[in-house]
Amino acid sequence: MQPILGSAIEEFIEISEDADIKLTSRKATKEELKMLESELPVKLPQWYRDLIGDYPIINLEVKWNVETTNPSYSGETAIEFFEPQYIIEETMEEFPGIDLVHLNYICIGSEPAGTGDNYYIRLDDEDPTLYQFPIPIGSDETEPLLERRIQIAEHISDVFREAIKTIQ
Repeated sequence: MQPILGSAIEEFIEISEDADIKLTSRKATKEELKMLESELPVKLPQWYRDLIGDYPIINLEVKWNVETTNPSYSGETAIEFFEPQYIIEETMEEFPGIDLVHLNYICIGSEPAGTGDNYYIRLDDEDPTLYQFPIPIGSDETEPLLERRIQIAEHISDVFREAIKTIQ
């Protein structure tokens, strides 16, 4: 795993604890890692195994601010990192995950406010870009799925770094 990502997570956790923010997250168990490897049709890279097995990000909710020109939007967004079972379900049983997994994307979390837009990463990069694939009601079914992709953060480490700014 990229040292940048590990350092960003460690710093976020340390600053959260210093600010008396109670984190209710955990690390993936060995059994959960085996389950992910057996249930997902993509090779789970070592960096991702390390990410969820060595760092307590499962069930972790991370909030950060994003640039916006919409005056009615606060600019705050969030991700709640999924349990391994939900990663499998959202990737293998739900749209758009089921169509993205063969492109090496997996679903890693959701927007806790309940928008229904989950977060996806490609497993090709050790500090991957975070995406959403919103499916608007009445959307054009002929529009290619990858053209709907919205980049949320250039790297997952950026999410943790931006979240630190909201704590300090």
